[in-house]
Amino acid sequence: MFEPPHGQFPDAAALLTPRSRAERKIAAMYARLNGAPGAKVGELEPAQGTEGFVQRYESSAIYCRDGLPACWVLGAIFGRYVELGAEQSYLGFPATDELDWTDPDTQQTGRISHFERGAIAWTADDGEVVEFPARRVFNSGHIGVSSVGGWAELTLTSAGTFHFRGHLHNSGVVGLFCTVGAAIRIPDTDRAIGAKYEANVGGTTSIFDSRDEDWNESGFNAEIRANWGALSGAGSFSTTVDATLGGWEVVTLILLPILGAVSLISLLSGSSAPETHCEVTAGSHVLKDGNNNTIIEPNGVRCRPR
Repeated sequence: MFEPPHGQFPDAAALLTPRSRAERKIAAMYARLNGAPGAKVGELEPAQGTEGFVQRYESSAIYCRDGLPACWVLGAIFGRYVELGAEQSYLGFPATDELDWTDPDTQQTGRISHFERGAIAWTADDGEVVEFPARRVFNSGHIGVSSVGGWAELTLTSAGTFHFRGHLHNSGVVGLFCTVGAAIRIPDTDRAIGAKYEANVGGTTSIFDSRDEDWNESGFNAEIRANWGALSGAGSFSTTVDATLGGWEVVTLILLPILGAVSLISLLSGSSAPETHCEVTAGSHVLKDGNNNTIIEPNGVRCRPR
């Protein structure tokens, strides 16, 4: 009997349409769950703004997309996911089913679902639902000008929030007005996103200004959320400090050529995301650092419903 050479014909599943593949995977998931989702609400429908599909049930849904497994999202996690905009939210498409979870901050147990750009967790004791947006942490290393030195750190999240913190120390005699600027180029564009901090850093003869200056500022910018796909893999990060009047303009002129950008989107502290409140917290969290390495660090970002 004739047998075609190996690999001559495509796999049967590859001949199916994306919708047919989704139907098969969702049916298999439903069978594994022994019908736990209950009765269907409507038929399989395209997931808005994506190439995936969703089958809805009374209080849950199974999502499926090529490249990702079929995922069942349910209960309080599903409710919050829908409030945020479901597949069109900053979290994106579901990537896992619910998993057992222990809150690293409180040690309470519960459940967690992971998405393309973050996670939603629920704790059983208090019923609280929290979001963990995907994030990148960019560290400057040592920065300095004249007698002033220090460091800066900029954290961006898929929710569109940012956290800019750092420290300066003046070892000189005279106080200086300093501007710290940090910027990240948005890959495949000529634009960069940047944050700044300005302060008088005293010298040994200063009466009113301290020789040590710390800052810790947070905010929201829709451009971070809109460009997260690119920023999550960004590698062009630059930080500088200037000690002249008009420092921000000088810093901008320094940073943009280094990054290969022509315009800067300024991050302003005090603004907040429209549907969620994010803050830096204690506890161990897994994330990607500025060099795209997976690390565990002692602080994280949590978001809660407004």
